[in-house]
Amino acid sequence: MKWVDEQTVLQRADIVQLAAEMKDFLRQGGRERALLPPREVLFQQDPEAIYVSMPAASVDCGLYINKVGSIFPRAVGDSLPTVHACVVAMSARHGRPLALLDGAALTRIKCAAVAAMVTDQCAIPDAHTLTICGTGVQAWQQYLAVTAVRPIQTIRVYARRPEAAAAFVAAIRQHTPKPLILQVETDLEQAIAGADVVATATSAESPLGEFARLQPHVHINCMGGHNEQSRELPWSVLQSALVLTEDVPMAIVEAGEVHQQAHPLEALLTIPVQTLQAQRTVFSSIGHAWLDLLATAHVLQRLD
Repeated sequence: MKWVDEQTVLQRADIVQLAAEMKDFLRQGGRERALLPPREVLFQQDPEAIYVSMPAASVDCGLYINKVGSIFPRAVGDSLPTVHACVVAMSARHGRPLALLDGAALTRIKCAAVAAMVTDQCAIPDAHTLTICGTGVQAWQQYLAVTAVRPIQTIRVYARRPEAAAAFVAAIRQHTPKPLILQVETDLEQAIAGADVVATATSAESPLGEFARLQPHVHINCMGGHNEQSRELPWSVLQSALVLTEDVPMAIVEAGEVHQQAHPLEALLTIPVQTLQAQRTVFSSIGHAWLDLLATAHVLQRLD
């Protein structure tokens, strides 16, 4: 069984192509045919930790996978990652083990691809201003995802630590040859004013702000931590927008009753694009194993 490391996963992945594969999987009914049991979450008190198991199987993809991970909160200044994960991939046709993949890297490309898919449907075609709240790994995936599907000209980065936002902006400047306008923002309302797309990817345990200056047509990718006690967006934003999520029943359990009126991602195939782009939309991401399944299939296909 081969080991597929972080660098290989990231190098072989094509975010736009993976987004298209996710959409095709939904369109062709692959999700309905897949085996997708609820993920198992174990909580440890001392030391504080969370252990997660996310299995999925699909004959369409020819894969059975299980992503297992651990989440250990770190003290400020601790250099160890908070999240560790790996993905076991086995054949759904003959049962043999195929590969063990770096789970953190796979999660990164999965999150970027699903955000690209949703943004491409929901954001106005000429979206030119992106606001990113956060400066971590998931914030970077939002930069990659949104700029891959929209002609972004201005990127504003908001963080509670201005030095982190400045470093993030510097990394974007080094990464892209495009002549982007890059701005560090210290005020949330100023950061989101006039933005066509907003991405939140933080570890905040309470809303980042009121989000009072959102445009009526803004699309928001909400990718940070979620439960009934902590969220990045205030209730008012979720209640006033068309909300999309990977799995509505799971979102209700994990992220609150406000998701009772949310739409599954299959709605991207049935709601007219013009209807989505004319209103405020929120992708309230909770993560799901079917996306890990497709990301795994995508990487394995590109190894050959």
